Amino acid sequence: MERPEKQEPGKRKVSEIKTFSVPFTLEKINENITITTSTASKHSKEQIINQAFNFHSQGNIKEAAKYYQSFIDQGFKDHRVFSNYGIILKDLGKLQDAEVSTRKAIELNPQFPDAHYNLGIILKDLGKLQDAEVSTRKAIELNPQFPDAHYNLGIILKDLDQLQDAEVSTRKAIELNPDFAEAHLNLGNTLKDLENFQEAELSARKAIELKPNLFNSHFLLANILIEQKRLKEAEISSRKAIALNPNIAEAHLNLGVVLTDLEKSQEAELSTRKAIELNPNLAMAHSNLGIILKNLENFQEAELSIRKAIDLNPDLAEAHSNLGTVLRELGNLHEAEISIRKAIELNPQFADAHFNLGSILSDLGNLQEAEVSTRKASEQNPNLAEAFFNLSLIQLIKGNYKDGLENYEFRFKKKRPARIHGKPKIKRKDNKEFQKGEKLLVISEQGLGDTLQYMRYIPYLRKKGLDVSFSAQTKLHSLIQSSAIDQNPLTPEQVEKVSARQWIPLLSLPKYLKVTPANSIVSGPYIKTTEALKNKWQRILSKEKKPIIAINWQGGLETEKGYQGRSIPLETFSILSDLQNIKMLSLQKGFGSEQLDSCSFKKNFVECQPQIDSTWDFLENAAIIENCDLIITCDTSIAHLAGGMGKKVWLLLRYIPFWTWGLERETTFWYPSMRLFRQHERHNWQEVMERVSRALKSEISLTTKSYRSIDESGISPS
Repeated sequence: MERPEKQEPGKRKVSEIKTFSVPFTLEKINENITITTSTASKHSKEQIINQAFNFHSQGNIKEAAKYYQSFIDQGFKDHRVFSNYGIILKDLGKLQDAEVSTRKAIELNPQFPDAHYNLGIILKDLGKLQDAEVSTRKAIELNPQFPDAHYNLGIILKDLDQLQDAEVSTRKAIELNPDFAEAHLNLGNTLKDLENFQEAELSARKAIELKPNLFNSHFLLANILIEQKRLKEAEISSRKAIALNPNIAEAHLNLGVVLTDLEKSQEAELSTRKAIELNPNLAMAHSNLGIILKNLENFQEAELSIRKAIDLNPDLAEAHSNLGTVLRELGNLHEAEISIRKAIELNPQFADAHFNLGSILSDLGNLQEAEVSTRKASEQNPNLAEAFFNLSLIQLIKGNYKDGLENYEFRFKKKRPARIHGKPKIKRKDNKEFQKGEKLLVISEQGLGDTLQYMRYIPYLRKKGLDVSFSAQTKLHSLIQSSAIDQNPLTPEQVEKVSARQWIPLLSLPKYLKVTPANSIVSGPYIKTTEALKNKWQRILSKEKKPIIAINWQGGLETEKGYQGRSIPLETFSILSDLQNIKMLSLQKGFGSEQLDSCSFKKNFVECQPQIDSTWDFLENAAIIENCDLIITCDTSIAHLAGGMGKKVWLLLRYIPFWTWGLERETTFWYPSMRLFRQHERHNWQEVMERVSRALKSEISLTTKSYRSIDESGISPS
């Protein structure tokens, strides 16, 4: 889960359930004697021992125990009795008595391998792993062909973290008994811990073949498939395990993990709540439920759930890490940092915790330490693509474009990879440089603003002699054609029909072109509307006799989840309405536009605002922007549209902005006509807007007779 582990200490890990073979051997019983336990003492030594063995073989351990105890009380001595009685005492939870009884068996017959074997089992349950190893090895010394002893030695060695030796012992058990399903199962467990997932899968499937209804094998296979990211198969195995034993909390927990990774959050919640119902003290289930609730944006309940996990197990590093991610969502960054640092204190090798700490430190503006934490995560888990991607964002925002753009390619290897607009069937371009005459399909990706920002390079590539086709979101096609970016842009649906060329993601072009702040490649205006639309909106807006300031305040709902804090409440712009010599115009569409209905300065907007609100076409919106005197916007596609047109645009940025805008300057090489207004304090838009207001006042003369005295270079007195 957040992140599920490698098994990263964490969310996918559940208590391992081991199966053991029958922990005793029975010699042949020559007679079948039926007596009541109350008269056991009246019978001969042979009668008592055989009846005890008979009950034991039937699994009636309470009756067997009575006969064993009667045998011992009468002073009889038989090493088999003391050995088997020791196992019964173990099963009854009397481990110390079990050890005494089994040691008595060894005293009576030091060459009896079963007694040494059974003593190993008891000592293991007592936590005396080294002594258990010694006893089990003695059993193997006395009987090298004893598969159960090799099998149990493998379990003991695995618990001692001697995984290679555990593998050898378990393979020996299988060599001696190829149909030993439990040995194949435990070999799979060992190979999984050795991260040899392919062989682990084969072992788990062999165990299932030998015993199709062995719960543990399906449970193990599900875990292995989770590690291999084969989530749909993992779901099938998890559901099979639950069908075999619906009362194992860990099985429901694992199904919850799979469903979470499949983004089936509501089903995941049901599975995880079932795990908690079966075992209310299963801390990992409460921790995982918290992450699921976070994904469902139920942050308060998520926090409560994870805090419950910590109450149950204060040393559960995953819970502290998960709590940090939830607190980050709630905006409690300092508390989030404390929680993540606690997770790292508990488990210094927890890659996901270092990754999460890096994210929080980035939000706090501590980029140096954020980079250290993120690098630590990538070192501990070289397969954690999210860490390399986050490292790229830190490098880029600090101006290290060379390394940053290289690591930015990890956006396609993340658990939730970047989305391209189309499904190409052709080969993706390798890392070789562009060659003249090369046939290339460039496919847009991610948001509209990304396409608007990077489509500038399409004409540049053609000028360099490349044969370029361009696929982009359909709603941008008219603007792309009008701007001479591409006269025949492809739709995402047409991408899979393209052949005889290679494809490349649009946002990878800066890496290939070696773009840096000092090497912008394309910086002048490259987006154009049509003359007809430009003239149409000039006629409509000419009715206004004051400078027109266009504003945009809210980003898209989905993007907002990953870029929190970039949007601005519309009411914050009210300070600008105090300026009597301007008219405001809303460029806001969809989510957020409802704020216009109740804002305190609605009367300050242009008369044609309803007509503008109904205009969704980008080409026409570009014409509206062309006829405005200044664009003031948060970080949305409007900023890229206006900047790409060369219009004067003031961009309002959160404390730590998206990497495109860097950290310090008031200008950007991406758009020379753009001015950046940065937050000096997290969440404080009021202070930013006060600066914007002062800047606006300084550029507008209160005695301006007509807003048409404003030229294209910006707002200034005539």
